[in-house]
Amino acid sequence: PITVKIFKILVQEFKNILEEKEAEKAGDLDSEDEEDGDEDYEEETQIMTLAQMAQFLGDDDDEDEDNKDDPLNDVDLHDHLSQFLTQLSTHGSYGQLCQALNENEQKVLGSMLVSGS
Repeated sequence: PITVKIFKILVQEFKNILEEKEAEKAGDLDSEDEEDGDEDYEEETQIMTLAQMAQFLGDDDDEDEDNKDDPLNDVDLHDHLSQFLTQLSTHGSYGQLCQALNENEQKVLGSMLVSGS
């Protein structure tokens, strides 16, 4: 069903945001330490988040001018998804949705609910 697909997309996006935040933290630490070229190559192979993909695909300067004051630009997607998924976890159909997730997606949700991200 479409609800399962949407749920999986939201979980995947949350995972991408977490990985992006971890990469930013690691980038701050890595800038202090010298590393060899093999590790640098691995860091370059990142997955685009939805926001990055939208920015990449929508590179229209006129639209940027029109949308710069859009309140959606101020939404913290990490916090919003975290709150939404946490609230969803109290819903009766949450268990059924989780059954459709693969192991990695379940780990993302488990770590979010445990850490309270």
